[in-house]
Amino acid sequence: MIARVWRARATPEGFVAYRALFSRTVLPALEQLPGFHGATVLREQTLPGAADAEIVVTTRWGSMDDIRGFAGDEPSHAVVEPAAHACLTWADDRVRHYDIELDNSK
Repeated sequence: MIARVWRARATPEGFVAYRALFSRTVLPALEQLPGFHGATVLREQTLPGAADAEIVVTTRWGSMDDIRGFAGDEPSHAVVEPAAHACLTWADDRVRHYDIELDNSK
């Protein structure tokens, strides 16, 4: 299994909007793709008064071929909905891929 990891930043309000968009639009589309095995959206815990926080999105895939089916011929290029960009203060245009060597998720 391969983890595809992408990072962005958002204000607290932007994160709420991004999470809603991800749940309502992005996740249902991903669930239709061959080889997709789930997603996790993390938000950095920040100090009170911080302007924005880091978001880390990890999707899990069966193979790099499955990822190419989603991302195209440049699998390290981030695939970000235009509506998602509107929620963010910064978005990485690249992603990283990791082999999942141990996962104790329940």
